[in-house]
Amino acid sequence: MKRFKLVVLVCSAIAIFGFLLTGTNKEYIPSEHAADVQPVVNATISASITPKPIVAVTPDVVAINDSADFLGLTVGQKFSVRGNTQNSQVLIVLDVISKSASSAATLITASSDTGLTSVVTLTDSLTNILIKTPSNVFEYSGVKFTGVVNPIKDLNLDDDMHFNESQEMIILDDVISEVRLEP
Repeated sequence: MKRFKLVVLVCSAIAIFGFLLTGTNKEYIPSEHAADVQPVVNATISASITPKPIVAVTPDVVAINDSADFLGLTVGQKFSVRGNTQNSQVLIVLDVISKSASSAATLITASSDTGLTSVVTLTDSLTNILIKTPSNVFEYSGVKFTGVVNPIKDLNLDDDMHFNESQEMIILDDVISEVRLEP
């Protein structure tokens, strides 16, 4: 009887594990339901076609088309960047939460009511942008920002590991170890 209970328990655990792995318990949320991620009509993604600037959705949203546009933003202001997806582009709208400038860099943090978050770092020679949405993470790192961020891709770091050859430890046998007993 104990073996029967054990077999039933093991089969149940395997079934639950399989159910979780197949992903049939996950709901599909279409991208058009995200409030601040809006599809751009007739957008094409091609390396040979330069994307055209998109007019801001509303007058109070600043369309970012290059790195210099970030410098004009103020706390509380809305801005938008375009994000490449598999077959189209989405317009990502964010509110500036904070902006700090130093002689070396400018750091801008932004978010939205729907849970989008972003960090933008600007220097004289480099622009770094990281945007997290509910369905994706977008990034840009480079010199000439054109207003478009790409989804983060998996990195193959298998070849990036370097192991030193094992180092031998030499233990000298001629060292006399002293043991002292205390009363």
